[in-house]
This record gives sequence, structure tokens and C-alpha cells, in this order.
Amino acid sequence: GDENMKNKTAIFIISATLFITVTVGTTFAFLMSASRPLNNTFTLGNVKIGLKEATGNEYKIIPGATINKNPTVTQMAGSEACWLYVEIKKSSDFDDYMTYELADGWQLLSGVNNVYYREAPETDTDIDYQIIKDNAVLVYDTVTEEKLKEIVNKPNLEITAFAIQRETIDDPINAWEILKQERE
Repeated sequence: GDENMKNKTAIFIISATLFITVTVGTTFAFLMSASRPLNNTFTLGNVKIGLKEATGNEYKIIPGATINKNPTVTQMAGSEACWLYVEIKKSSDFDDYMTYELADGWQLLSGVNNVYYREAPETDTDIDYQIIKDNAVLVYDTVTEEKLKEIVNKPNLEITAFAIQRETIDDPINAWEILKQERE
């Protein structure tokens, strides 16, 4: 039954938020805060992930510029095979100012907005998975200083990473449902 399933499930959730703060003039900053992973203490299932970024937090917002952002999910050494997810929440006006593409290997989870997944094999070494293609966020060349003054909600990206063991769970949608139940 369901109780049995819960005992065999190990879930690791880690969250990071990338904030873009617009300041006077044409400078803006991304700030990233990573929360501690929430490790549910199940006895079976050995998956560990981390979420980090190494790029700085001060950028010029220049029309047509490329901002270097490298949020990365790491599957830690010793992890068993897992379903790996990233949930990307964009502020309402993010798309008015900039855009990005997802790195290769992520697929949109059917029926769920803004959640992407991949199947990650068992590993003896840390494996880094890039989230944003070429680590590039592109500022539209239509963004002017006038347009910056119109900002109501500061554009931000919130990225959360999730992992759940692959064994006994054959379908990424089922795996996501289990993750959701555990978070509630």
C-alpha cells in the first residue's frame, strides 16, 4: 500500500532563489540565497543533491547584453539513480525584460507548468547538471532606461531542485506526485 511506498522513498529538496534587483541608473543585481536541503529521514533510497551558482551578483543591464548565470544542480557522489527535477518560477514581468533557454537534457514534465526533469544514473562522482543553456540570460535589446522605470515587480527567477530515487518508480509523473505528497 501507500505506507509501504513511503518507507522506500528518499526525497531531497533544495531551493535557491535568484533575485534581480533593479537600482537607480542601469545597474541591477541578481542575488541568490540557497536554503538548506530538507532531508526527509527515510531509511531506503540514497540520493543527495546540491544547488549552487558561481557567477557574481552585480550586472549592468544593457539592452541586448548577455548576463552570465550558472545555476547548477549537483548529484552527489554515491547517489543512486534518481529522477531529478527543477522547478523554475518566473516573476510576472520577467519575460518583458529578458529570456533564457534551458540547458540540454531537461524535459518539460507533462501536465505541470515550469517543472523540468531528467533521469540521472547512479554515480560514484559528483555530477553537475547545468540548468540555463550556455549559462546565458539575454536582456532584450528593447529594454531602455524608460522601460526600467516602469518595473512594478522586480524580475526574478526562483529555481528549486528536487530528487527522488529511481528504483521502484518507473514514471517521472508518478515520481513527481510522490514528491508533492511528501512536501505537503
